[in-house]
Amino acid sequence: MDNKVNKNRLSNFLSYEWITMIIVILVAIFALEFVYTVTATRATVGQQFKFYIDETVSADTEEFYSTLDYKISENGKTFSYDVLSLSAETLTSSNNMLSARLSIQEGDVIFTDASTSGDNGSSRAKTIVDDCPIYTLDKLLSDAENYLSDFMSGGELDDELIISHFNERMKHDNRFRSEKEKEIGRSLEIERIYKLRNEVNDFRKILSSENENLFFRYTKYEYISSEKPNDSYYQKMYEKEISEGRISARYGINISELTYDAVGKTDVSRFFRSQNTGTAEGVVVMVFDFLQYQPDLQFETISFINSIFRTCSNFLDD
Repeated sequence: MDNKVNKNRLSNFLSYEWITMIIVILVAIFALEFVYTVTATRATVGQQFKFYIDETVSADTEEFYSTLDYKISENGKTFSYDVLSLSAETLTSSNNMLSARLSIQEGDVIFTDASTSGDNGSSRAKTIVDDCPIYTLDKLLSDAENYLSDFMSGGELDDELIISHFNERMKHDNRFRSEKEKEIGRSLEIERIYKLRNEVNDFRKILSSENENLFFRYTKYEYISSEKPNDSYYQKMYEKEISEGRISARYGINISELTYDAVGKTDVSRFFRSQNTGTAEGVVVMVFDFLQYQPDLQFETISFINSIFRTCSNFLDD
Protein backbone atom coordinates (compact mmCIF):
# COMPACT_ATOMS: atom_id res chain seq x y z
CA MET A 1 0.00 0.00 0.00
CA ASP A 2 1.29 3.41 -0.97
CA ASN A 3 1.10 5.59 2.19
CA LYS A 4 3.52 8.28 1.09
CA VAL A 5 2.49 11.85 1.76
CA ASN A 6 2.70 13.95 -1.35
CA LYS A 7 1.56 17.37 -2.36
CA ASN A 8 -1.64 16.13 -3.96
CA ARG A 9 -2.69 14.00 -1.00
CA LEU A 10 -1.91 16.82 1.48
CA SER A 11 -3.97 19.20 -0.61
CA ASN A 12 -6.91 16.79 -0.67
CA PHE A 13 -6.66 16.22 3.09
CA LEU A 14 -6.68 19.94 3.86
CA SER A 15 -9.58 20.48 1.48
CA TYR A 16 -11.83 17.95 3.19
CA GLU A 17 -10.56 17.86 6.80
CA TRP A 18 -9.86 21.52 7.62
CA ILE A 19 -12.99 21.80 9.73
CA THR A 20 -11.92 18.78 11.76
CA MET A 21 -8.48 20.31 12.30
CA ILE A 22 -9.97 23.59 13.53
CA ILE A 23 -12.25 21.70 15.92
CA VAL A 24 -9.30 19.72 17.29
CA ILE A 25 -7.29 22.91 17.82
CA LEU A 26 -10.19 24.64 19.59
CA VAL A 27 -10.78 21.62 21.81
CA ALA A 28 -7.09 21.61 22.74
CA ILE A 29 -7.20 25.33 23.60
CA PHE A 30 -10.30 24.91 25.76
CA ALA A 31 -8.76 21.89 27.47
CA LEU A 32 -5.63 23.86 28.37
CA GLU A 33 -7.73 26.77 29.61
CA PHE A 34 -9.78 24.41 31.75
CA VAL A 35 -6.69 22.82 33.28
CA TYR A 36 -5.29 26.27 34.06
CA THR A 37 -8.57 27.41 35.59
CA VAL A 38 -8.77 24.37 37.84
CA THR A 39 -5.14 24.15 38.93
CA ALA A 40 -3.85 27.74 38.94
CA THR A 41 -3.29 29.41 42.32
CA ARG A 42 -5.29 32.61 42.53
CA ALA A 43 -5.19 35.45 44.99
CA THR A 44 -7.46 34.81 47.95
CA VAL A 45 -10.01 37.24 49.38
CA GLY A 46 -7.48 38.57 51.88
CA GLN A 47 -4.70 38.97 49.33
CA GLN A 48 -6.79 41.45 47.32
CA PHE A 49 -7.18 44.67 49.31
CA LYS A 50 -9.98 46.91 48.09
CA PHE A 51 -11.57 50.07 49.43
CA TYR A 52 -14.74 51.81 48.32
CA ILE A 53 -15.51 55.48 47.83
CA ASP A 54 -19.21 55.75 48.55
CA GLU A 55 -21.63 57.67 46.35
CA THR A 56 -21.70 60.61 48.78
CA VAL A 57 -17.92 61.05 48.88
CA SER A 58 -15.42 62.49 46.39
CA ALA A 59 -11.83 61.29 46.38
CA ASP A 60 -8.48 61.79 44.73
CA THR A 61 -7.25 58.22 44.86
CA GLU A 62 -4.13 58.81 42.75
CA GLU A 63 -2.83 61.46 45.15
CA PHE A 64 -3.88 59.26 48.05
CA TYR A 65 -1.80 56.37 46.68
CA SER A 66 1.26 58.49 45.98
CA THR A 67 1.21 60.49 49.23
CA LEU A 68 0.76 57.50 51.50
CA ASP A 69 3.19 55.44 49.40
CA TYR A 70 1.01 52.37 49.03
CA LYS A 71 3.24 49.79 47.41
CA ILE A 72 2.53 46.12 46.99
CA SER A 73 5.85 44.56 47.83
CA GLU A 74 7.59 42.35 50.34
CA ASN A 75 6.30 43.72 53.68
CA GLY A 76 5.99 47.25 52.35
CA LYS A 77 5.36 50.44 54.24
CA THR A 78 1.68 49.69 54.84
CA PHE A 79 0.75 46.21 53.66
CA SER A 80 2.48 42.90 54.27
CA TYR A 81 4.01 40.70 51.57
CA ASP A 82 0.82 38.65 51.42
CA VAL A 83 -1.32 41.48 50.00
CA LEU A 84 -0.92 41.01 46.27
CA SER A 85 -3.19 43.72 44.88
CA LEU A 86 -4.64 47.08 45.87
CA SER A 87 -7.67 48.68 44.22
CA ALA A 88 -10.38 51.27 44.79
CA GLU A 89 -13.90 51.52 43.42
CA THR A 90 -16.07 54.62 43.33
CA LEU A 91 -19.73 53.85 43.88
CA THR A 92 -22.49 55.91 42.28
CA SER A 93 -26.18 56.26 43.07
CA SER A 94 -27.07 55.07 39.57
CA ASN A 95 -24.80 52.03 39.71
CA ASN A 96 -24.11 51.12 43.33
CA MET A 97 -22.76 47.58 43.25
CA LEU A 98 -21.78 47.40 46.92
CA SER A 99 -24.21 44.64 47.92
CA ALA A 100 -23.19 42.49 44.95
CA ARG A 101 -19.48 43.01 45.68
CA LEU A 102 -19.86 42.18 49.36
CA SER A 103 -21.80 39.01 48.57
CA ILE A 104 -18.51 37.59 47.30
CA GLN A 105 -16.46 39.20 50.11
CA GLU A 106 -14.94 41.77 47.77
CA GLY A 107 -13.88 44.77 49.82
CA ASP A 108 -12.12 45.73 53.04
CA VAL A 109 -12.82 49.38 53.83
CA ILE A 110 -15.36 52.03 52.82
CA PHE A 111 -15.29 55.82 52.99
CA THR A 112 -18.83 57.14 53.37
CA ASP A 113 -20.76 60.10 54.78
CA ALA A 114 -22.17 60.17 58.30
CA SER A 115 -23.86 63.54 57.89
CA THR A 116 -27.50 63.22 58.90
CA SER A 117 -30.37 64.44 56.76
CA GLY A 118 -34.12 64.78 57.21
CA ASP A 119 -36.18 64.61 60.38
CA ASN A 120 -35.41 60.92 60.87
CA GLY A 121 -31.65 61.49 61.21
CA SER A 122 -30.76 59.17 58.37
CA SER A 123 -27.29 58.95 56.87
CA ARG A 124 -25.42 56.76 54.40
CA ALA A 125 -23.18 55.53 57.20
CA LYS A 126 -26.14 54.30 59.26
CA THR A 127 -27.67 52.59 56.23
CA ILE A 128 -24.41 50.79 55.47
CA VAL A 129 -24.02 49.59 59.07
CA ASP A 130 -27.61 48.31 59.00
CA ASP A 131 -27.18 46.53 55.66
CA CYS A 132 -23.54 45.36 55.64
CA PRO A 133 -21.13 43.34 57.81
CA ILE A 134 -19.34 46.29 59.44
CA TYR A 135 -16.90 45.78 62.29
CA THR A 136 -17.14 47.77 65.47
CA LEU A 137 -13.68 49.21 66.02
CA ASP A 138 -13.44 47.59 69.44
CA LYS A 139 -14.29 44.14 68.04
CA LEU A 140 -11.71 44.65 65.29
CA LEU A 141 -9.08 45.34 67.92
CA SER A 142 -10.05 42.39 70.13
CA ASP A 143 -10.10 40.00 67.16
CA ALA A 144 -6.63 41.19 66.13
CA GLU A 145 -5.36 40.67 69.68
CA ASN A 146 -6.85 37.17 69.73
CA TYR A 147 -5.21 36.38 66.41
CA LEU A 148 -1.80 37.46 67.70
CA SER A 149 -2.26 35.43 70.88
CA ASP A 150 -1.97 32.26 68.79
CA PHE A 151 1.68 33.17 68.17
CA MET A 152 2.52 34.06 71.77
CA SER A 153 4.48 32.02 74.27
CA GLY A 154 5.32 33.34 77.70
CA GLY A 155 3.92 36.73 76.80
CA GLU A 156 6.18 37.12 73.75
CA LEU A 157 5.86 36.32 70.05
CA ASP A 158 7.27 32.88 69.29
CA ASP A 159 8.99 32.49 65.90
CA GLU A 160 8.45 28.73 65.92
CA LEU A 161 4.69 29.12 66.29
CA ILE A 162 4.69 31.67 63.47
CA ILE A 163 6.66 29.34 61.18
CA SER A 164 4.45 26.36 62.00
CA HIS A 165 1.33 28.30 61.05
CA PHE A 166 2.98 29.62 57.90
CA ASN A 167 3.98 26.11 56.76
CA GLU A 168 0.41 24.93 57.17
CA ARG A 169 -1.39 27.76 55.38
CA MET A 170 1.10 28.01 52.51
CA LYS A 171 0.97 24.34 51.46
CA HIS A 172 -0.74 25.18 48.18
CA ASP A 173 0.87 28.54 47.49
CA ASN A 174 2.99 28.40 44.33
CA ARG A 175 5.19 31.24 45.55
CA PHE A 176 6.86 28.98 48.10
CA ARG A 177 7.73 25.65 46.49
CA SER A 178 11.48 25.27 46.73
CA GLU A 179 13.26 25.16 50.08
CA LYS A 180 14.90 28.50 49.33
CA GLU A 181 11.52 30.10 48.57
CA LYS A 182 10.06 28.61 51.74
CA GLU A 183 12.91 30.05 53.78
CA ILE A 184 12.28 33.50 52.31
CA GLY A 185 8.56 33.06 53.01
CA ARG A 186 9.16 32.13 56.64
CA SER A 187 11.26 35.25 57.12
CA LEU A 188 8.56 37.42 55.54
CA GLU A 189 5.88 35.80 57.70
CA ILE A 190 7.80 36.46 60.90
CA GLU A 191 8.21 40.06 59.81
CA ARG A 192 4.48 40.27 59.00
CA ILE A 193 3.41 39.10 62.46
CA TYR A 194 5.82 41.41 64.30
CA LYS A 195 4.66 44.33 62.17
CA LEU A 196 1.03 43.47 62.88
CA ARG A 197 1.76 43.50 66.60
CA ASN A 198 3.10 47.06 66.26
CA GLU A 199 0.11 48.10 64.16
CA VAL A 200 -2.29 46.67 66.75
CA ASN A 201 -0.52 48.60 69.50
CA ASP A 202 -0.91 51.82 67.50
CA PHE A 203 -4.57 51.06 66.76
CA ARG A 204 -5.15 50.51 70.47
CA LYS A 205 -3.64 53.93 71.06
CA ILE A 206 -6.09 55.46 68.56
CA LEU A 207 -9.07 53.83 70.25
CA SER A 208 -7.91 55.10 73.64
CA SER A 209 -8.24 58.71 72.43
CA GLU A 210 -10.34 60.92 74.67
CA ASN A 211 -11.53 62.85 71.62
CA GLU A 212 -15.05 61.45 71.28
CA ASN A 213 -15.56 63.44 68.06
CA LEU A 214 -13.03 61.09 66.47
CA PHE A 215 -15.50 58.21 66.41
CA PHE A 216 -18.71 57.55 64.52
CA ARG A 217 -21.08 55.92 67.00
CA TYR A 218 -24.30 54.13 66.21
CA THR A 219 -26.59 51.36 67.45
CA LYS A 220 -27.00 48.90 64.58
CA TYR A 221 -30.58 48.59 63.20
CA GLU A 222 -31.75 51.70 65.04
CA TYR A 223 -32.50 53.60 61.84
CA ILE A 224 -34.02 50.77 59.82
CA SER A 225 -36.17 49.57 62.75
CA SER A 226 -37.61 53.09 63.08
CA GLU A 227 -38.29 53.17 59.33
CA LYS A 228 -39.95 49.74 59.42
CA PRO A 229 -41.72 49.58 62.80
CA ASN A 230 -43.91 46.67 61.67
CA ASP A 231 -40.99 44.51 60.56
CA SER A 232 -40.47 42.07 63.42
CA TYR A 233 -37.05 40.95 62.13
CA TYR A 234 -35.45 44.39 62.42
CA GLN A 235 -37.18 45.08 65.73
CA LYS A 236 -35.73 41.87 67.18
CA MET A 237 -32.26 42.57 65.77
CA TYR A 238 -32.30 46.08 67.22
CA GLU A 239 -33.36 44.75 70.62
CA LYS A 240 -30.57 42.17 70.44
CA GLU A 241 -27.97 44.89 69.84
CA ILE A 242 -29.23 46.71 72.93
CA SER A 243 -29.41 43.58 75.12
CA GLU A 244 -25.84 42.61 74.14
CA GLY A 245 -24.50 46.04 75.04
CA ARG A 246 -23.70 47.38 71.58
CA ILE A 247 -25.39 50.71 72.21
CA SER A 248 -23.74 53.62 70.40
CA ALA A 249 -20.90 51.34 69.36
CA ARG A 250 -17.89 52.76 67.55
CA TYR A 251 -18.28 51.79 63.91
CA GLY A 252 -16.02 54.30 62.19
CA ILE A 253 -13.45 57.06 62.29
CA ASN A 254 -14.48 60.64 61.55
CA ILE A 255 -11.47 61.44 59.40
CA SER A 256 -11.94 65.23 59.55
CA GLU A 257 -10.75 65.01 63.17
CA LEU A 258 -7.36 63.73 62.07
CA THR A 259 -5.97 67.04 60.88
CA TYR A 260 -7.64 69.20 63.52
CA ASP A 261 -4.71 71.04 65.13
CA ALA A 262 -2.27 68.65 63.37
CA VAL A 263 1.22 70.04 62.81
CA GLY A 264 3.26 69.24 59.70
CA LYS A 265 0.71 66.77 58.34
CA THR A 266 -1.28 66.45 55.11
CA ASP A 267 -4.86 67.72 55.21
CA VAL A 268 -7.06 64.65 54.80
CA SER A 269 -9.50 66.74 52.72
CA ARG A 270 -6.97 66.50 49.90
CA PHE A 271 -7.92 62.86 49.59
CA PHE A 272 -11.54 62.52 50.71
CA ARG A 273 -14.37 65.06 50.72
CA SER A 274 -18.05 64.90 51.50
CA GLN A 275 -20.15 66.02 48.55
CA ASN A 276 -22.30 67.85 51.08
CA THR A 277 -19.53 69.95 52.67
CA GLY A 278 -16.71 69.94 50.12
CA THR A 279 -14.32 68.97 52.93
CA ALA A 280 -13.61 65.83 54.96
CA GLU A 281 -16.25 66.96 57.45
CA GLY A 282 -18.77 64.14 57.79
CA VAL A 283 -16.63 61.50 56.06
CA VAL A 284 -16.08 58.30 58.03
CA VAL A 285 -13.97 55.24 57.29
CA MET A 286 -15.38 51.84 58.26
CA VAL A 287 -14.10 48.25 58.01
CA PHE A 288 -15.94 45.22 56.63
CA ASP A 289 -15.95 42.10 58.77
CA PHE A 290 -14.87 39.17 56.60
CA LEU A 291 -12.74 37.50 59.25
CA GLN A 292 -14.10 34.02 58.51
CA TYR A 293 -12.99 34.32 54.87
CA GLN A 294 -9.58 35.91 55.52
CA PRO A 295 -8.51 34.96 59.06
CA ASP A 296 -4.86 35.81 58.45
CA LEU A 297 -5.26 39.03 56.47
CA GLN A 298 -8.36 40.71 57.93
CA PHE A 299 -6.14 42.96 60.00
CA GLU A 300 -4.39 44.56 57.06
CA THR A 301 -7.30 46.99 57.48
CA ILE A 302 -5.73 48.15 60.75
CA SER A 303 -2.47 48.93 58.96
CA PHE A 304 -4.44 50.82 56.30
CA ILE A 305 -6.22 53.01 58.86
CA ASN A 306 -3.02 53.58 60.83
CA SER A 307 -1.24 54.78 57.68
CA ILE A 308 -3.87 57.50 57.25
CA PHE A 309 -3.39 58.58 60.86
CA ARG A 310 0.39 58.77 60.44
CA THR A 311 0.08 60.89 57.30
CA CYS A 312 -2.76 63.19 58.35
CA SER A 313 -2.53 63.50 62.13
CA ASN A 314 -0.23 63.63 65.15
CA PHE A 315 -2.06 60.84 66.99
CA LEU A 316 0.70 58.29 66.46
CA ASP A 317 3.69 60.59 66.68
CA ASP A 318 6.18 59.40 69.27
